Parts: sequence; C-alpha cells; structure tokens
Amino acid sequence: MAKFEFIESESDDYFELNVEVSFDKSLMATDITRVLTILLDVVTNRIAIKLIDGISSLKIDNKTLDIKFSFSKKEKDVQALSDEDEDISRLRAQLVFHIFAKIDSEYRLSDTAFPPDFRGFLDWSSYIDI
Repeated sequence: MAKFEFIESESDDYFELNVEVSFDKSLMATDITRVLTILLDVVTNRIAIKLIDGISSLKIDNKTLDIKFSFSKKEKDVQALSDEDEDISRLRAQLVFHIFAKIDSEYRLSDTAFPPDFRGFLDWSSYIDI
C-alpha cells in the first residue's frame, strides 16, 4: 500500500509528507540498519538540511518503510534556501525521490507512489547547488 501524501499542520507553520513504500524482498536486521544509514546520510547532508526540517515519524519492518518528513512553511525559512528563484516545492519532492532512489539502489522497492522515473534522481544531489 504505497503512499505519497501531503498533510497540513494545524498551526500552518509546517506541513508533512507521508511516504510509504514496500521492499521487493524481506529485509534482515542488518538490511534495516543499512536502510536507516542511507536515510540518515541523505537527510543530514548540506542540501537536505536546507530543504527539510526533519523526520516526524518513521516505521520500518522487513517489508515496508513508512516515513513522515516535516517541512517549514515559514516565509523566512523558505527564502533562505536559495538566492535563485528555485521552485522549493519541486526541490523538496526531488529530495524525497533522491532518498528513495538511494534506498532502491541497494534494496529494490516493489511498491511506490512515485513517478516511474524516480530512480533517475539517484545522483540528484550532485546537480544541485543551494
């Protein structure tokens, strides 16, 4: 049961993106640890820190990963991301595709709600300069 859904907050300061994917094969405990390592490596890099506030929820088992990313809606936070007029929403979605392309490169995903070409975002971070 794949998900890719936006959730508005009650305070209007942030919104969340809930993503749920399934793995092609059952993961072992060491595989789950590696998936979490991949996730942490990406969300803590210099680009992601500017685009994402954090992870508000994470559930992983041997077949599924369900995660909620939190993004700021504060005007000053969004303006600080780039001097250029980059489409911040587009960059945020591309970051999420990049995260899951990285995971998919080691642990094939079988059920996603992403566009079919999301794997093309594997090297996305090398093309972005913000």
